[in-house]
Amino acid sequence: SDSELQHAKAEVKSEILSQLAITKDSNDFLARNMSSFYGKDYQQELINAINDIKPDELQQLAKIYLTQPTLMGIEGNKEALAQNKDLFLAQGDVVTLKEDKV
Repeated sequence: SDSELQHAKAEVKSEILSQLAITKDSNDFLARNMSSFYGKDYQQELINAINDIKPDELQQLAKIYLTQPTLMGIEGNKEALAQNKDLFLAQGDVVTLKEDKV
């Protein structure tokens, strides 16, 4: 519904703005984004983009993300991995990577 969309937009914007409430975090955010396409205006452009999102665009995005296969990385000792092998196999294909020797 429109009210849900407006609520979700407000939450995302609130999260962005709360990250900038502390001067250090704000400085870090600005420094990271100075080299982006939007430069110093990145924060405002991000807020503008959130404001401009339409329901059909969100539905299109959701279809893309919710229909893609997922990828999980699990790390642990051999015993723990072996003990949970059936659980992992129930989730889909399992690929074991070569063990690194540190």
